[in-house]
Amino acid sequence: MSVPRDARKLRIARWAEGAYALSALVVASALPPPTPTRALEWVHWIGTAVLAGMLVLKLRRPNHTTWWVAAILAAYVLGVALFSAARAGRVAVPSAPLAIALLAVLLGSQLVVAACLTGLRHLARTRS
Repeated sequence: MSVPRDARKLRIARWAEGAYALSALVVASALPPPTPTRALEWVHWIGTAVLAGMLVLKLRRPNHTTWWVAAILAAYVLGVALFSAARAGRVAVPSAPLAIALLAVLLGSQLVVAACLTGLRHLARTRS
C-alpha cells in the first residue's frame, strides 16, 4: 500500500499514463483501416492505449502487480521505440511539428512513468 509521500509520484505517473493513452488513441485513429499486414500496428496502439488507460485507474491504489504492469508497459514502449530506430538505421524524426510533439508525448510520458516507478520501488516488493 502506498504512503502519503508517494502520492505525488503516483499522481504524476497517472497523468503521464493518461497522456500516453490519449496520444496512442490519436495515433490509432490516424492509421489506415486494418488489413492483415497492418494488424500488428492496430494491436500495438490500441492495446497500449487501453492498458495505459487501465493503469490510470489502478494507480490510485497501486499494489505489487500494478507496479510491475506499469513497469513492463514503460519498458515495452521505450524498447519498441529503440528497436524501431535501430531497424531504420537512424532516428526517424517526423517533419511535421504535430508529429514531433506527439512523439515527444508518447516517449516522454513513459520516461516520466519509469522515473516515478523508480521512486516507488518499494511497491514492487510488497504484496497485497
